[in-house]
Amino acid sequence: MKNIGFCKVGKTIKFITPYSPIGGDNEAPQLLRALANNNPNINFYITGRSDFSRMSETEKCKQFKFGNVIDVFENQPGAAHEDAIINYFKDAGIILDGTIMMVGQIGSVTIPNKTYRIREHRPPYAAVIDMTRNYTTPITKWWNENPDMKVIEIINDPRYTFKQPRDVLCDPFVSLSQYTYEYEKTPIRSFEDQERVSKYVPVKYAEMEKIFLCGRPLKPINIKDRTIPFMIVLNEGKPSRYDMLNEWVLSGVEDVEIYGKWDHPKTLSDERFKGSIQLDEVHEKLSHVRSAFIIPIADGWATSKYVELIHAGVVPILHPSYDSQKNTGIYNQLRPKTVNELNELIINLQNDDFYLELITRLQKDICSDEYLDGSKLSKVILSEFDSNYELPDKTQYEVKSTNTLQNFFK
Repeated sequence: MKNIGFCKVGKTIKFITPYSPIGGDNEAPQLLRALANNNPNINFYITGRSDFSRMSETEKCKQFKFGNVIDVFENQPGAAHEDAIINYFKDAGIILDGTIMMVGQIGSVTIPNKTYRIREHRPPYAAVIDMTRNYTTPITKWWNENPDMKVIEIINDPRYTFKQPRDVLCDPFVSLSQYTYEYEKTPIRSFEDQERVSKYVPVKYAEMEKIFLCGRPLKPINIKDRTIPFMIVLNEGKPSRYDMLNEWVLSGVEDVEIYGKWDHPKTLSDERFKGSIQLDEVHEKLSHVRSAFIIPIADGWATSKYVELIHAGVVPILHPSYDSQKNTGIYNQLRPKTVNELNELIINLQNDDFYLELITRLQKDICSDEYLDGSKLSKVILSEFDSNYELPDKTQYEVKSTNTLQNFFK
């Protein structure tokens, strides 16, 4: 492998701007840094919108030490044009070995003036909103014109897959996620024959929730700082998770702080709901917490939340419908079947010895060095393109210097 594409479909990748408390802003830049810094022998081309070109050279060298990341949109006139990616690779004469596409929110139609309205077989065409034109159109048009391209679909949220757009005519080479299942997509046959067809895309569990760990060293646990027995860090989601939260926590726990975005009417006057805060603020608060309860986005799904909590030194306690396939390796003792069992766990974790033994085991099992340096997920993903893939010896490659004076005299 020499050249790999990388993008977040439907959203810009933020390397320098603050992370949003919702929306998974941290995952794409973390994964790209892990891939690029573990594979100096591969060029990674950013084929979606990002703020990469606005970084200083010093910051680029800091985040990507081998200088092997290229922004396809940088220095292109009319960068938002729908043919921007097509033109770049055509002009550069570069053929990619594959492309990694992380999936965000995508509309049902992504390419202007091509797809008829539903149940109509002639113009006018379905409209494409401006956000889609900027963050999705160039990617999906490029993929449609290169149907043999190997695309790895990374799914970090079951609501966002390639099932939404009916004008994406290609299928992922493989779909990697946090749960093993399949989703149905119903694209049109072609732009000439716009009858819908039904396809099922298999998705396999591949530890994608551990992207959060890439580039995040563990911090020592100070037992004296762990003064908060229990906390909830959870967005409401759609459909709302309020009823499950009420059943398991709100109806029986008065002294709990809940951080996340909630619009449910009953949360407006409930002082336990503290609203959304930035990711760094969340981590600071979690440094004082011993345990937290997790409810899945969808039944059976596993999210990155349990990983975030363990990394922060917080013992995750799982709702019965969370990670029902038991892919994550979370122990059965942290899977209460009743509210009483949940409350008993919270009380038991106030014992210093019990808490320290449990969180130490969890961090050893879940947050090992190969996840923290990104090498494990790099191997998981790139092995899909090449079954013989092996991590290169990084010591054989020159680290790009951030000393501009030194570079001047080269």
